[in-house]
Amino acid sequence: MMDTPVSSPVTGRIRSLAEPLARSMGLALWGVEFQPAGRSILRIYLEGPEGVGIDECAEFSRLIGLTLEVEDPIPSAYTLEVSSPGLERIFFEPEQLEPYAGSEDLLDLSLHQPPQGWPGRKKFTGRLVSIAEGGFLFQPVDKETMAPQGEAFRFTWPESKKIRRVYYAPPPQKPAGRKTAAKKTPLVAGDRTEPGNGSGGSL
Repeated sequence: MMDTPVSSPVTGRIRSLAEPLARSMGLALWGVEFQPAGRSILRIYLEGPEGVGIDECAEFSRLIGLTLEVEDPIPSAYTLEVSSPGLERIFFEPEQLEPYAGSEDLLDLSLHQPPQGWPGRKKFTGRLVSIAEGGFLFQPVDKETMAPQGEAFRFTWPESKKIRRVYYAPPPQKPAGRKTAAKKTPLVAGDRTEPGNGSGGSL
């Protein structure tokens, strides 16, 4: 397994503790994110065959919390958050990107260094065109029009710093203009005059 761009010794240790615990609950570990700060934040993302509910997150949070107290991989104070990856998910392994190759899904891509043909630029929004030969072909798009922007470029997983799916809801289409139909005089029973001989009387 290749290293994730958000990996660290801390996340690696926590992952080794969280994976077997998630499996014991019939869940899969999607990823671990640790943000050291004044009060650090530890985020653990879980996946399930039918999603992950609040009760499952609460139970996993309780169990992993007990495990972390014993193992103590984070010596300083931190806040633990357990949830599903959600629509705007972060990708922690290259294999997680495979279902998105060739799709219309939008991704935010952050690289360690600017790619060839894009001097000075490290952050992009675009689509994953394909995966081949251990690399990814990425097509940047214009955020306003969603049209392709510039040339597609290749990058490898170690060259990526962070990749996140972007939930994009296309603007609603304007309803077609309504055509006003010509008014018709309603036909009321008894109004219709049948043709006759014009005399109106009997012979």
